[in-house]
Amino acid sequence: MRQSDSEPGGPPAFTMTVKQFKELVELAGNLHTEAERCRDCGRWAAALFFLGGSAEAALLSTAGVFEPDLRTAGLWNPPKGDPTKWTLGNLGNIARNAGWLPAQPPSAGQEIPRQRPAQGGEEDIFTCLDGETGDALRFVERLRNMIAHPGAYVREPLRPDTTNDENMRQTYELMDGILAAVFVRLTTQMQTLPG
Repeated sequence: MRQSDSEPGGPPAFTMTVKQFKELVELAGNLHTEAERCRDCGRWAAALFFLGGSAEAALLSTAGVFEPDLRTAGLWNPPKGDPTKWTLGNLGNIARNAGWLPAQPPSAGQEIPRQRPAQGGEEDIFTCLDGETGDALRFVERLRNMIAHPGAYVREPLRPDTTNDENMRQTYELMDGILAAVFVRLTTQMQTLPG
């Protein structure tokens, strides 16, 4: 990977450098380790926050490696053009639309959601768990947003009670399990790269 302007027929251009890619991969692992430390201390909000950051770093590094493919497919154009400013939601949409994280197709007449509506009912956050890996990532996106963004926290009818150790341990395990499946899918995608 290198930064350059791609000439027609020439080697592809990359926005992210090899150094940045390596930093993101290391960051994904470090954030996951930090999430485990927070889990072990019962610091649930921090644990969920770090799990979400780990997913975001892994998705961003994967997007950086596949930038030429994403550009060709018209997927390198989320709301903020600079990939270092993309959100977990932007990156989740890229991964689903690129086919790295399968998601159930929308019902007849229903559009694929680009962003989750600001308000939702009780079933909204949990219905995505009945789908594929890409659907379950929406649960992670939403839960992490409730932890990280006060506005998301207050607009959600169901939000985690970070003082309830039993429920939070189950929530952590669910979120960590989803991320394990996401990481397997992203690793499988990376293995499609030529030698």
